[in-house]
Amino acid sequence: MSTDDELEAMLAKIAKGDRRALRGLYDVTSPRLYGLCWGILRDDDRAQDVLISVYDGIWRSAGYVRANGSSPWVWLLSLARDAAVARLRLDTTNGHDNRAPGIARRLYEEPDHQQDRQTSVYSGQLAACLAELPSDHASVLRSVYLEGLSYSDLADQADGDAQALRREMRRSLDHLRACLSR
Repeated sequence: MSTDDELEAMLAKIAKGDRRALRGLYDVTSPRLYGLCWGILRDDDRAQDVLISVYDGIWRSAGYVRANGSSPWVWLLSLARDAAVARLRLDTTNGHDNRAPGIARRLYEEPDHQQDRQTSVYSGQLAACLAELPSDHASVLRSVYLEGLSYSDLADQADGDAQALRREMRRSLDHLRACLSR
């Protein structure tokens, strides 16, 4: 996995129009970004379409990655997640939701032996860190990030306050960030 500094250097080159840097970034990041897209959409063709749009977005906005202060991986994963969720919502609205039920549960089960070692390690770390959270907090994170539910959707389901839910999620994300950096 590339370090943030390596990714930032590639993104800086991409911002200047360097197509080789885009290819290098694709080679390094596409397996993980594709896995995220596929995990949300559960369809190879749709995941590949979304991945293409993600790299098109990276090409157009690479110069802005540090504007929000996040790490390049956070920015890249957010782009992929947001694009996949938007596609999922569009497909669901149009009656074309091909996802298998229980996607959130399956994504956090024990890693499949066919996954590469790095993905297995990362999945195991994430699962361990999620296990440290109260189960309702972990469930909220999964619903927002994997199923595309909004704060208001979740607050409506729980008859709760969207702002309180947002604060709870921020604390949970801070915990995950600290846990994953150990």
